[in-house]
Amino acid sequence: MRAVAVLYATREGQTRRIAEHVAATLRAQGLLAEVQDVKHMPPGFALGAHSAAIVAASVHMGRHEREMVAFVKEHREELEALPTAFLSVSLTEASVEDGARSADARVQASKSLSPSAKLA
Repeated sequence: MRAVAVLYATREGQTRRIAEHVAATLRAQGLLAEVQDVKHMPPGFALGAHSAAIVAASVHMGRHEREMVAFVKEHREELEALPTAFLSVSLTEASVEDGARSADARVQASKSLSPSAKLA
């Protein structure tokens, strides 16, 4: 059985924790899962040796981590050949949805989201 590649890029570490949680959930279902920070790819890493890919990247100021953008561009064909999921991690969105925050604070947080990240 080939492993699912759980690939991430993070700035503060939250996306790493999410990637590890995703991998643990896959393992609990009897699947193999390998977690890898795309900023520190091991020599000889082969995406095609995996059964699927889950890609997770944090968003800051409306942009994903540059390491993940570069990885996806470089491995686009391989990713398109696999079942693939992409997770965007944004703490700003959490601020928008936080019912404990004032309406004004939620509106301010919403203004910092990129148009593509805003929820309808």
